[in-house]
Amino acid sequence: MESFTQSIKQRFIIDYQGLEKLFYILSEQFTVIGPKVVKELLRYEPLKSFEELALNCVNLEKAGFYKLERAEAPFTNTRPTNSLKDWLYPQERIILEIERDRESTIISPKVPSQNYCFFDVRACDLTALTIMNRALSKDPYYQTLKTKLFILAVTCKYERETCFCLATNAGPDIKRGYDLLLTALGEKFLIEIGSKRASQIIEKLPYKREAIPKDLREKHKILRDLKERLASRFRIEKLAERLPLCLTSSEWEKVEERCFACGNCTMVCPTCFCFDIVENNTLLFKRSSRVMRWDSCFSQSFATINRYNLRESISSRYRHWILHKFYYSPLSFKRFSCVGCGRCITFCPAGIDLREEVLRVVSA
Repeated sequence: MESFTQSIKQRFIIDYQGLEKLFYILSEQFTVIGPKVVKELLRYEPLKSFEELALNCVNLEKAGFYKLERAEAPFTNTRPTNSLKDWLYPQERIILEIERDRESTIISPKVPSQNYCFFDVRACDLTALTIMNRALSKDPYYQTLKTKLFILAVTCKYERETCFCLATNAGPDIKRGYDLLLTALGEKFLIEIGSKRASQIIEKLPYKREAIPKDLREKHKILRDLKERLASRFRIEKLAERLPLCLTSSEWEKVEERCFACGNCTMVCPTCFCFDIVENNTLLFKRSSRVMRWDSCFSQSFATINRYNLRESISSRYRHWILHKFYYSPLSFKRFSCVGCGRCITFCPAGIDLREEVLRVVSA
């Protein structure tokens, strides 16, 4: 994505008609991926029309609970159930294919060709994208897709019980990393331009006016009020320094009484990137494909080396996952790799709340 300095950033106001027009302008250049209702779940999915975009719905979430309801105002939800990595780092993909005959062996790497526009990306998922950009900096598949991305981000107005992005410094402000930033202000929408190509797209919009200071004050009030509500969520001082001192705490074992080690938390996490590679061969060994698949550190075989499992117990796997998010990642990336989206809490079948577990361990 092209950089766009703050000094030349432009802001406009559009209405609902302008938003629809913007969607179709983007659809001409990109495969638009946005929130869509699928089997009573809000998911990032390809959108063929503006009507498929799930604007007026609200996701109700708490530990082990999810429900989707109709809402009167647009952009009332917080984020879809899946994340952007479903499209940039698929659950299963062919890395390369090998074909052999009597005369030669042909190796064909698989390189993606899609041009994605992510429509309605919230702060937590945008921060997750910056983490994945660094973690997968050597992955040619991911990097090929990333360089062509167009991102329309949306300012959150509401929070759910499972949200804690402020505590992990992943939101709710969105200051960079987007092409367009949209904020719903009643029946109008504030559009902020973050890249040169986005500026060219906005020029095509016939339904717009320049934003005025009152519009920006409305946005700032939305964020200020949201921050006040999020301020009490999961605040632990010097967490990255305190966690390594708790490696032998007996508190880790208490989570084993409830955790199924199912891996749901790692599957829905927008920043988990563990993978396995398998070879699919034909019986005649004339064709082979190398396949990358998501893996989970909760899998019993994940840490097995030469028949010895380094993390035999469920509690040791849970501890490793927490340490990766709040200790190892700050060492590597200078920030937590947890973005406070709360998906792991919502979709844990045992209703385990990561925040409660971490708080209990460091407070013991």
